Amino acid sequence: MIERNRIANGRCFFMAHAAKYTKAAAGHMTRHYDRTADNISNEKIIPELSGTNYNLGPHRDGTQMEFINKRCSEVKCLNRKDVNVMCSWAVTMPQTLHPYEHERFFKAAYEFLVDRYGGEKNVISAYVHMDETTPHMHFAFVPVVTDKKKGIEKVAAKEAIDRTDLQSFHTDFDERMTQVFGRDIGVMSEATKEGNKTVAELKRETAMEQQLELIERNSELQESIESKMAQISDLEAEFSNKKKNLDLAHEKYASKLQGKIEALEGQVKALETKKDILTAAEVEALKGERNIVGGLKGVTFKEYEALKATAAKVESMEQEKNKAEKKAKETDNRATVAEKRAKDAYSDANRKLAAKVHEIEQDRPSMKMQLENVKLRKENEILQAALSRLPQEIREEIMRTKTTRSQGVDRGR
Repeated sequence: MIERNRIANGRCFFMAHAAKYTKAAAGHMTRHYDRTADNISNEKIIPELSGTNYNLGPHRDGTQMEFINKRCSEVKCLNRKDVNVMCSWAVTMPQTLHPYEHERFFKAAYEFLVDRYGGEKNVISAYVHMDETTPHMHFAFVPVVTDKKKGIEKVAAKEAIDRTDLQSFHTDFDERMTQVFGRDIGVMSEATKEGNKTVAELKRETAMEQQLELIERNSELQESIESKMAQISDLEAEFSNKKKNLDLAHEKYASKLQGKIEALEGQVKALETKKDILTAAEVEALKGERNIVGGLKGVTFKEYEALKATAAKVESMEQEKNKAEKKAKETDNRATVAEKRAKDAYSDANRKLAAKVHEIEQDRPSMKMQLENVKLRKENEILQAALSRLPQEIREEIMRTKTTRSQGVDRGR
């Protein structure tokens, strides 16, 4: 997700704007900064002048993305696709400056931004583009802040560039540039400096404040939805991995069990060949008779010993069979438990997401409902797609649960 916040507080000359990027979006933007992208579609770029671009950031080995990954690994950074790992300020040179003052301005702007956002240890790059219509600098940095509770460094774009920072940026920047150049270079427009304001001016300022609040609120909503979808995606992956492992274990055990059965069958066949045990037909063919003292006649001693061996072998095979059936049942039980946990986790994530959406519905004013409805429909489509990828038995279980709850609600009415 790319989140853009253009300064719009009624006091600015629109000479700078901030943006926040996820890791996926950062890769594209860094290639734009250093002009290494394969296809650059910006019509304002003059290729013949690209050689005049320069980078004010620290010289580092490796690519910009490699530095981002390295810096994120040094601090606390959530391992989620929706985390903004790069922020950028695009600073445009005021038209009041002379050409010989360009480099001085960008160096002063770079030092101001370095001081404001944690030093050069967080700077990714600061490319000055001289090959476009208006010279400007892209100051890119990893948004590292200090956790106020734990006292550790963490990646948090929402805290690095928050509403207070956006509202004070141009005023602070104007003060720094005035100190550097010894004069007002036009960062703040004359019409927006302190003084009497008309009703129309106050209304415009209020409208811009409301617009800024709407942008921030929509960003929070989008981040919440993407976070929940990331959780559902993680649960799907976890369920898939567990099911795959169980299937492999089941297949391995079944193969092992089949090997034991074949081995036992081979032993039985070998014993039958040696006549150490009797077949069912041979046992049936024995014609033993009780003698006068209660003994057995008509059966040789060898046949008697073979009969005992047959009975012992049958009992041993029965025990092996019972053990195999018990182990197979335990494996099935473990698979059932794992599937239940995955379904419970999926249902819980779905419930929390529904609760969050309901909360947002209650809080947001009616003027924002159309935008929210569009986002919720998109979310519902994504959830339906995620549900369709689940195994058939889990989908049926979820639908049965949903139907049962609906019937319960109808009876309650």
